[in-house]
Amino acid sequence: MATTELSLALLGPPVVRRDGTPVTFDTRKATALLALLAVTGREHSREQLADLLWPDADSARGRASLRRTLSVTAAEMGDGLLISRSAVALEPAVVQVDVSEFETLIAQPDAASLERAAQLYRDDFLAGFTLRDCPDFEEWHASVSEGLRQSLARGLQRLVAACIADGRLERAAGWRPGGGGRRPGRQRQEPAHHRTSRRSDARGRGRAGGPLSRRRDRAPVRAGR
Repeated sequence: MATTELSLALLGPPVVRRDGTPVTFDTRKATALLALLAVTGREHSREQLADLLWPDADSARGRASLRRTLSVTAAEMGDGLLISRSAVALEPAVVQVDVSEFETLIAQPDAASLERAAQLYRDDFLAGFTLRDCPDFEEWHASVSEGLRQSLARGLQRLVAACIADGRLERAAGWRPGGGGRRPGRQRQEPAHHRTSRRSDARGRGRAGGPLSRRRDRAPVRAGR
């Protein structure tokens, strides 16, 4: 039996692919669910997910909505989604996630890995995606997005320094904000890593650095109803 290829592109507007073909869901909360499971890298209880994604519903309605969303999502994700009676998780061996690849590459010391990481960064995490009725999810979304922006900014600084050390001055200039960029397919648009660097610089000037309000590996937890 042929193995199904599943991937989540979350750096930029979210795209879910099955065997290379984009798939869509009839609810945005399916995408939110996949993003949360992919980035946190662990299982979450059904109760926590229902509270997070249907904060205004009572327990019974929230769990019913979650069951329907899981059914819709599992129809496309197959073995990539692990569902038990009490918890839900993503199978990392089956699903490729660009955020995971980005985090691995951006931590490497060599210029080739750093360049690949910058190329993966199409735009900010879940760019243009919102769940206006889910404030805790939106807070987590903003926290993850900020952390990834900062990782990219630090990686680009190391990439420019590596290019200069190798004597590749033109290449170094291309990775600097406003340097014109060398990324394929973006000749007429400012590269995402340039926009991100400028935003990160502005944030750094506006306030002192500090820990993020929510860790990336934790889903927001509601205090109670």
